[in-house]
Amino acid sequence: MKTIIASILFSFPNLIFAQVVNNIHLNELDVEYIEIEPYRRTFVNRKIYLLIDYGQQIDPVVLVRPESLKVKDENGQELVFNSAIDCLNFMSKFGYELFTKTEKVSEGNSYSVYLLRKKRNK
Repeated sequence: MKTIIASILFSFPNLIFAQVVNNIHLNELDVEYIEIEPYRRTFVNRKIYLLIDYGQQIDPVVLVRPESLKVKDENGQELVFNSAIDCLNFMSKFGYELFTKTEKVSEGNSYSVYLLRKKRNK
């Protein structure tokens, strides 16, 4: 029983840090600022997905939601969130804090994007 509990506790950090963007683990991003964009695939679907731009190269052919921006789990599946705040709390686990929020407009629709920065030691 102790062995099972110990293995669960030791594997838990690996589960938190198994998320990737552009095949890079989120805990290995070596950038000070990132931009995140929570989005829904459809208006009916209440699930929230997350795009992260840390300055990676984006395929110019793909105009909407390039694969290199999508946050995925260890199985290559996109992560699902409950809300934009859930996304911010998720990124906080990786050492980022909200710097500013802006609205962008595309094809007459506005959406929120969040600029995050690495937390600074106080």
